[in-house]
Amino acid sequence: VKSPLEITVQSAGGFASIKVAENEVSPGGVGYNLVVLDPGNGRVLAAQSFNTGAEAAQSAALAEFVAAIPSGRIVAVAGRGQAGANLSAAAIAALGSLGLNGDLRATPGWVHAAVGVKGAAPGQALEQAAEGFSFVHLGPNADKRTLAAAVDFVKMTKVEP
Repeated sequence: VKSPLEITVQSAGGFASIKVAENEVSPGGVGYNLVVLDPGNGRVLAAQSFNTGAEAAQSAALAEFVAAIPSGRIVAVAGRGQAGANLSAAAIAALGSLGLNGDLRATPGWVHAAVGVKGAAPGQALEQAAEGFSFVHLGPNADKRTLAAAVDFVKMTKVEP
């Protein structure tokens, strides 16, 4: 996945975050949150959440939404809550068309974070599905902390072989 802007996706039971160039763009809803980006400039083209944990009909809506995305568009995905509880085979196939390989249907308590491209083969996305917390980052180092060290004394001794 190549992007003109930094993308960070975090997913946990209580939140779903998608940041583009450090700006929050995720709808943040319960279930799957998808953000479609222009691959040329990183501009957000669409953002929608689907409560696939509570409503089976939302699984069909997710599949229809993904089907309408043109090939080559970048799509960031963050699951919140029990996003996999009511996923259909059609929704899994739709997520697969973004390069995703994860299937949360049989993994209660697992969450999903990914950045894929519409038209990619399953397994080609930057993706993490795990219990409790998932994180993916595309771009320079996501850790922006300033690191420092203080040294009080250094002694160097020549060691003879």
